[in-house]
Amino acid sequence: MASRAAGLAGFLVLAGVLTLPGLGFAQSSVSVTVPGTSDPWLSGAPPGATASCGYDGSLGQYLCDTIPAEAPVLVPVALHSGTTLSFSASGSAGYGPTQAYQTGPGGSPSLPTCHQAGPENGVPEFCAPMNALVGVFVGSAGKLIFLIGSSNTVTVPAGMEQLFLGMMDGYGWWDNSGTFAVTISSMNGVPQTSPSVSCTVTPSTLWPPNGKPVEVTVSGTVTAGTQPIPADGTTYAVTDEYGQVQPSGSISLGTEGSYSFGVSLVASRYGIDRDGRTYTVAVSATDTVGNVGSCSVVVTVPHDQGKKK
Repeated sequence: MASRAAGLAGFLVLAGVLTLPGLGFAQSSVSVTVPGTSDPWLSGAPPGATASCGYDGSLGQYLCDTIPAEAPVLVPVALHSGTTLSFSASGSAGYGPTQAYQTGPGGSPSLPTCHQAGPENGVPEFCAPMNALVGVFVGSAGKLIFLIGSSNTVTVPAGMEQLFLGMMDGYGWWDNSGTFAVTISSMNGVPQTSPSVSCTVTPSTLWPPNGKPVEVTVSGTVTAGTQPIPADGTTYAVTDEYGQVQPSGSISLGTEGSYSFGVSLVASRYGIDRDGRTYTVAVSATDTVGNVGSCSVVVTVPHDQGKKK
C-alpha cells in the first residue's frame, strides 16, 4: 500500500539474468496466478503469521498482513540445486484498490521501494520497483528474495525446497489489487512440455437420488511430455460440491498410458438444490521434474430428470 523510496542496490539482476550461487530446480511449464495481495514477507511462514504492518488512513486502523489473507503463492514445483528456471509474466497488479495503482509485472522503475519493516519471517530486506513481481526461495539454507519482473532466468540455490511468488510493496498488501499470470517455461534452457491427460466418466449422471453408493468408471490416457512420468506420478481426487464424499488415490497406467478405475459416489442431493449436486473427478500426472498435466470430468446428481412427454 505504502512505500519508502530507496536506491536499487538491492536488486539481484544483471543483464536480465539472475544468478543465485548454488541454486537448482525440478519443474517447469508451470503456470500460476499471483494476486497483488501476495506479500513475499509471509513466504514459508505458518498460518496466522503476520508481516508488513502499517497504518491504513482510509480505515483509521493499524493493520498487518496475515496468512492466509495475504499469503504469497507457493509454486507447485520440485526444486533441485543448480537448475536454471526461466520465468515469463503478464497482467497487472498494484499497491492500491483500483486499476489506477496497477502496472505490469516489471513494476514502476520510477518508484523504487523497500520493505518498511526490514527483514521479517526470515525473509531479508529487499528493494525493487513498486508492484514488481518477486520470488522467494525457502529451504534449509534459509530464505532468499529476488526480482523476477516481466521475465527472468534464475538458478536454484543449494538447500532450497520451495518457491513463493508475490508482488513488491512497502507495507500493507491488504488493499492491493490485480493479478499477474506467471509461467516457468523452460528448465536449463530446454522448453518444458507437461504431460497430456485425457479423461471420460461413465455414468456421468446418478439417478435416482436414493442415497445409495454408485461406482462410476473414469478412463483415459496419459502421455508424457518432456520428462518421463514415474510409476506413482498419476493420481485422482474427487471434489464434492457438498464437501462430503471426496476420495482420492493413485492410478496405475497400462499399455501406452491408458488407465481405468472405479470410484464410489453417493446418489443423493438436497431437495432444495435446483441445479443438482456435482462431483468433479480430477486426474493429474506429474513427471520426474514436476511438470503437471490434468483433466477433469463432472458427475451430476440432478434435481429431476425433466418433464416427461
